[in-house]
Amino acid sequence: MKLLALSATIPNIGEFAHWIESIHKKSVKVVIEKNRPVPSTSFITSRTRSSTISIRSAARRDVHQNKTASLIKYIRQRDGLPCIYFVFGRKRAEFLAAELYDHDFLTPDEKDRIRGMYDDLCVRFDLKEEKSALFMRPLIERGIAFHHAGMLPTLKEVIERLFTSRLLKVIFTTETFALGINMPSRSSYSTSYGSSMAATSGA
Repeated sequence: MKLLALSATIPNIGEFAHWIESIHKKSVKVVIEKNRPVPSTSFITSRTRSSTISIRSAARRDVHQNKTASLIKYIRQRDGLPCIYFVFGRKRAEFLAAELYDHDFLTPDEKDRIRGMYDDLCVRFDLKEEKSALFMRPLIERGIAFHHAGMLPTLKEVIERLFTSRLLKVIFTTETFALGINMPSRSSYSTSYGSSMAATSGA
């Protein structure tokens, strides 16, 4: 191997290069690119912790009091979709997805395409009559989904495939979604169970 390309997430590139030199007994030239091809902008907002609700009850919430909806609207207006919203709990991912039930992020053409893809994938993975897949379908039809370790592996695979198609516009997920998966999002967000949430757009 003569050339190794690394992401900017490597904090100790000098030590890493020195380690390689010590093993291979050859000099290593480190080239660092400091300019981002896509600018990154950070935002901070806050929200209070809420209890788990069903999709139908979420549809009856006042959108003016729904901070998640306000944030996603802000992202959408700035061409930040698709986006990945990271949370630290399975129920939290489901709750936040349910909060957006009365919002539709898809055009009629996109809606037809994602329905077809979802139905085909559910048949392929034997999920057609699976309760969790049926529960997810109304969200999918609006360009929304959730993803966490408590779901069936096959349903997680379906959601991942839909997201790579760019037809899913908002996904609420635990951090397991990012492990070994390259997803085409324009924005990513991270939240905790506390009152703060950090957002980074433009990825």
